[in-house]
Amino acid sequence: MSETYPTLNRSLVNKPAKTEKIIQFGTGAFLKGFINDIFQQLNDHGLYDGGIVAVKLRPGNAQQIEQINRQDGLFTLNVRGVDNGKLVDNYHVIDIQNRALSPYDDVDGFMALADNPELEWIVSNTTEAGICFDEQQQFSDAPALGFPAKLTQLLYRRYQTFNGDSSKGVTVLCCELIENNAQVLLGYLKQYAQLWQLDAEFEHWLSQHCYFHNTLVDRIVTGRPPEPRVVEITQAVNYHDAELIETESYYQWVIETNGRAEVLSKLFAESAGLNVILTEDLTSYRQRKVRILNGAHTGCVALAQLLDIETVYQATQTPLIKQFLQRLVFDEIVPTINQPRAEVTAYAQAIIERFENPFLFHAWQSIALNSISKWTARLLPTLQDVVAGNGKPSAGIATSLAALLLLYGAQPKTPAQGPQDAPEIITKFQTAFQTQPVERFVGQILADKTLWGQDLTAIPGLAETVTEMVGQLQQQGVETYLQQV
Repeated sequence: MSETYPTLNRSLVNKPAKTEKIIQFGTGAFLKGFINDIFQQLNDHGLYDGGIVAVKLRPGNAQQIEQINRQDGLFTLNVRGVDNGKLVDNYHVIDIQNRALSPYDDVDGFMALADNPELEWIVSNTTEAGICFDEQQQFSDAPALGFPAKLTQLLYRRYQTFNGDSSKGVTVLCCELIENNAQVLLGYLKQYAQLWQLDAEFEHWLSQHCYFHNTLVDRIVTGRPPEPRVVEITQAVNYHDAELIETESYYQWVIETNGRAEVLSKLFAESAGLNVILTEDLTSYRQRKVRILNGAHTGCVALAQLLDIETVYQATQTPLIKQFLQRLVFDEIVPTINQPRAEVTAYAQAIIERFENPFLFHAWQSIALNSISKWTARLLPTLQDVVAGNGKPSAGIATSLAALLLLYGAQPKTPAQGPQDAPEIITKFQTAFQTQPVERFVGQILADKTLWGQDLTAIPGLAETVTEMVGQLQQQGVETYLQQV
C-alpha cells in the first residue's frame, strides 16, 4: 500500500472515550467481534453508556497492547456473509473499547481497576484451558498467572477498597466453552479465598453481591482479513487500522438469568434487535452448539493442518475433508443430541453453510489454539455417549483424536502445521512420540489425566482404535487414509 493514511484514533473520527464500566479479560479477535459489537449496539441504542478496558491474559507480546492503545482502543469491524439470503458486507468503527493493559507489565494499573466506583461488568474469554485451579498460585504473586487467581486478587482489592459495600459488587459474564462456566469460575474464586486465607466476609460478598452468569457464545470471528481486503477497506475509509477485524454476520449470546431476568432484560431489551437469549437453563443450547459447531472445528483441525489446508472455507471445498466433516456431524454428533432430530439436523445444516462462507478467512491455525483442552470439552462427551450406545468408538471422532496425537507428536514440516498449545504439553507429546513405538505413545498419552481430566484408555476400544489409526495416518498419509475411513 503506497498511499499514506492517518492512523485510526478518537480525534480522527470524533469518538470520545466512554466512562469505563466493563473489564474484559482477553484482547483477542473474538471478544472484539462479539462482546465489543454487542455492547456497541447497546450504546448506540441508548440502552447502555459505558466503555471497556481490555486486560491481556498472558505475558509477552507487549506490541499488541501498544497497538491497541495507539488507536485509543478503536477498531473497524468488517461484517461479511449472508443474512436471510442477502449479502452483508459492511464495516464500521467500534468505539466501546477505551484501552488495553497487561497486568504483567503494569500490575498497579491492573489492580487499580478494582478501585473504579463505576465498574459494573466483567467479561472473559480465556478458552477452555483458562478456567482452572492451581494451588501453586500465591496471593502475593504480582499478578497471579491464572485467570481465576488473578480475578480473585482483583475482586478482593475491590472488596477492601469499598469496605464490602453491597452496591459495589459486579456482574461476571463468562464466554468460555465449558459447562457452567461462570459457576465453575466462582467456585475457584472461593477456593483461592480459602487457600489464601482471605477475609471470611469476602466469600459472602462474592456470593451475595457479585453475580456470575453462565453464558454461551456463538459467532465466527476470523480476525484480520487477508491483505488485499485490508487494502480495499483502507482505501474506502481513508485511514489505517492495524486492529481491523472480520466476522460473519450471524451471532447469538445465550445468558442464564440466575434469578435476575428483570435486570438483564432491561439491558438486553428487544428494542435493540440483538440476538441475545435470556433463559433459566442454557444446557440444551450449549450441548447443540458446542457439540456441532465447535466439535466440527476441533474434529477437523488436525486433519486440515496435516493436509496444509489454510482455512475452513478451503476445507469445505476439499472433497475428502468435506465428506469427513459431513459424516462426523450428521452420522456421529447429531444422533447424540437429545433434542428433536429435525431441529438438530436443521441447525447442523446451517452450521455447515456458515463454514462455507466464502468471504471469511477463518484460519485453522487460529482454531488450533489449545486443541487438547478443546477436544476434551467439545468431542469427548460425544464420544462417551457413542460408546455408551454402541459399545465402541465411532470412526470420525477416533480419527480426530488420532490426527491430533500425530500433529502434536510429530515434528511439523512448517511452523504453520504445528500445534498451538502450552510448551509443556507439546513437549510431553513430542518426547513420548520420539522415544517410543506408536502403541506405547498412544497408551501413555491417552492415560495422562492431566491432559484429558481422566484416563482415556478406560474407554472400551479407544486406545486400540487410535493406535491403529495413528499408524495408518503415518504410513498411508492423510489423503489415502481419508479415502478409506
